[in-house]
Amino acid sequence: MKERVHSDNVVESNVVYRGNVQGFFDVDCRDGHKIRVWYKEPDPVKKIGNVVLLHGRTWSSQPVWDLQVGNPPRDGASMHGASAMDLLVSEGIGAYAIDLRGMGSTRRDPSGWTTPEQSVDDVTDVLNYLKSQNVRRPMLIGWSQGALIAQLIAQFRSEIISSVVLYGSIYNPDTEFEQGNKKGKEAPPVVMNTWEGAMEDWTLPGAIDEEAASAFGATAMRTDARKVSWTGLDFFHKVAPRPRAPPS
Repeated sequence: MKERVHSDNVVESNVVYRGNVQGFFDVDCRDGHKIRVWYKEPDPVKKIGNVVLLHGRTWSSQPVWDLQVGNPPRDGASMHGASAMDLLVSEGIGAYAIDLRGMGSTRRDPSGWTTPEQSVDDVTDVLNYLKSQNVRRPMLIGWSQGALIAQLIAQFRSEIISSVVLYGSIYNPDTEFEQGNKKGKEAPPVVMNTWEGAMEDWTLPGAIDEEAASAFGATAMRTDARKVSWTGLDFFHKVAPRPRAPPS
């Protein structure tokens, strides 16, 4: 494993696996909070682009975007693979997956709460950092609630991405999100995630094989043992579902 410190104090750790460089780095956001970014890079000769990945409401990037199944792990580029990051890299695409506050390897906000508005700011700061490292205007893919955050980035900061994919978005014009922001007003509850909660996405027969489902549960419980505490969800009412074209 190699570790280096960038001129702006961003620590990066990486290894070479299956011929690809992979690892993580932490980005200092505008308020000094460090946001973990996992990445996998293909052979530079074969590289055709970059993608930034946003997870959903409950589970962080490793179980969602880089699930490793089996020992040794399955080839992510195969039909039986479970890692979207491995699949992207196999196609020559650099993949960067963000852990939002209080999820995965990003510590909780000092208030204990995670908000959509803060998440938009954090993702913007990561995108700006990537730009400083010559990863300019990547595609942005958001899954589930992460698709709402991706859509807000596309609305307000379209100049820093090339395109946006809303994957399994939970957008519904009739949804009334809880009003108010508890940040700074009360302490968040301590609620632990459960194995049953991790398995509830795999109840449809044939959706995923048993080994992969078990690997998801084990990874999710390791990376996100405590449930993240969301507040300020009414910020999602700013989502405007109309076609937008990022500037060329």
